[in-house]
Amino acid sequence: MAEEQVLKKEDNLIQHNGFWHKAHRGSLVLTRSDVYFLSKKRNQELLRVPLLNIVSVNTEKMDFKDNLFIVYKDGNTERRAKFVHHDRRQLIFAAASPSHFLSWEQAINDARFGRFAGHASGVDDLERLAALKDKGVLTDEEFSAKKKQLLGL
Repeated sequence: MAEEQVLKKEDNLIQHNGFWHKAHRGSLVLTRSDVYFLSKKRNQELLRVPLLNIVSVNTEKMDFKDNLFIVYKDGNTERRAKFVHHDRRQLIFAAASPSHFLSWEQAINDARFGRFAGHASGVDDLERLAALKDKGVLTDEEFSAKKKQLLGL
């Protein structure tokens, strides 16, 4: 199996998957096809979400911390994963800078819609967008607008 190209990675994060689930410390990783979280304690993958299953990505400031939320489809169920900093220095930084996770929001959305560096194929972009439309993530209007943009119409 070919090694995945890592587009973005950040250590020292806490991942919450659902409201009552235990928090896990580790690294968030973005590739061309997935977002996944590696546990620091066990060096084990705890969460992997294909980009095509992501419904939305957003950054919110809550409890004086910057939080990244990824909403994704798991079968027919919509789930939500939350990521926050766990390093005290980063908590202070996050409190001072409510836009820390905006770079993650942008990177994940860029990867979802095929806007990453070195990406050469417009056909791949259209196929990815068509898949998002088929899953109901994009409306017909959103798909048409993006298609026109990609084709330069």
